[in-house]
Amino acid sequence: MRIIGFLFVYLFSLTDLGAQVKDRYLELTHDTLSAEMVGTNFLRTTFSSVPQAFFMNKDCMNDCKAWEIEQLDDIYRLKAVKGHNLFHYSTDELSAKTMEALADRELYDLLSNLFRRAFLLAEDADGYSLGLDGYTCYFASTDTCGKVSVGLKWAPEVGSLCRELTDLGDSVYSRIVRNETDWALTKQAAAALLEKLEKEPVDTVRNPVYRGIWQLGLQQKNPVELSEEPQFPGFVDIEAYFYDKMEYPADMLKANRGGYAVCQFTIDTMGMVKDVFTLDSSEPACEKEVKRLINTMSHWLPAYDKAGKRVECMYAVYVSFRPQRYYTRQKIREAWDKQKEQLFVNYESVAEFPGGSAACLEFIRKHVQYPSSYIGSNKNVRVTCTYTINTYGELKDFEVIRSSNIPEFDEEALRVLRLMPRWKPAAGCYQQPRFIECRYTIPVIFTDPGK
Repeated sequence: MRIIGFLFVYLFSLTDLGAQVKDRYLELTHDTLSAEMVGTNFLRTTFSSVPQAFFMNKDCMNDCKAWEIEQLDDIYRLKAVKGHNLFHYSTDELSAKTMEALADRELYDLLSNLFRRAFLLAEDADGYSLGLDGYTCYFASTDTCGKVSVGLKWAPEVGSLCRELTDLGDSVYSRIVRNETDWALTKQAAAALLEKLEKEPVDTVRNPVYRGIWQLGLQQKNPVELSEEPQFPGFVDIEAYFYDKMEYPADMLKANRGGYAVCQFTIDTMGMVKDVFTLDSSEPACEKEVKRLINTMSHWLPAYDKAGKRVECMYAVYVSFRPQRYYTRQKIREAWDKQKEQLFVNYESVAEFPGGSAACLEFIRKHVQYPSSYIGSNKNVRVTCTYTINTYGELKDFEVIRSSNIPEFDEEALRVLRLMPRWKPAAGCYQQPRFIECRYTIPVIFTDPGK
């Protein structure tokens, strides 16, 4: 019951994040997309694949209200649809109520420029947060090169720039439904918001612009074919480590300023990090924090070549600093920290044989040999053994803890276990990602083949 209670409180805490996070800008859901990809990958509505200004409000029940402004020759119009799961349907399967309203060139230009400006300021939140209730607003716009940007914002805070943008989107939809033709108030609101956004500084180090320049990830000093790449403890994605443990530079956070650092380091044959080098950074504070996070890493599992020999390799990371993502992550962590003491769950992942427990049992079955002197004795024997799996997955300190009282069986059980390959070591990731040494207990069962 305490676990269920924790999960309820934790999830309830997340639903309140929208009111606490400082919502200024949209969160990108993709890097820029080609116009052809939008119709098949995101919008999937009756709208065009090259939207100048597209808006959709989706509530927690997946009921959607969407609109787009478009130009056909010299005719400008706003088109809206209302339906369920709009962006999960293909065009030919879409069943929704459609509505239209006439517009003019001035409104078309204002909304197009407003949405394009909003995307210039958008943050690459890398794993944006969606609410468990409330509503989520989606946006799409096309730049002058034909690239489409898609973004979203979940239940933005009242008074924020994003709330003004989503409120404007909702207002336009309502006016289309009423088939209004006087767009003076909408033009006034769009112009006022555009003026505010134009005063906001454009982040020149935005992730999608710079990320593709650098060769990231694994880089070998002397290229050899690897049987195993280096593995970081705890996190599936090393970027998650940086965003989870980041201490945002105070001056940058106060100014709501983003940044980045690109660093390279060597992983030696013991999995230890050394020779940290900065390839580029937007400012010294970003470089300093990324270097701190790299230098405080626990050891990796080192790389192995085809001969099973450990080899050194280099690794490069791009770490972006985004205020929106940092605030969101802090709120999630606060909710988790408040409740973690009530949760009876181990934060560590257990050690694992390559391929899992079934593969481990099959390995033992395949390699165990029934002592020849006892074949035909009709003895089915069980020997329980224990051993240590160190932080590199290597096995040591083998011991029989429940003997068969027949030395031949005990010795054979230990012999088979010593043949095992390296395991994936246990890992912990809550406080500090690290591999953990542990003891493992396993039975070795002998069945008389001469029965």
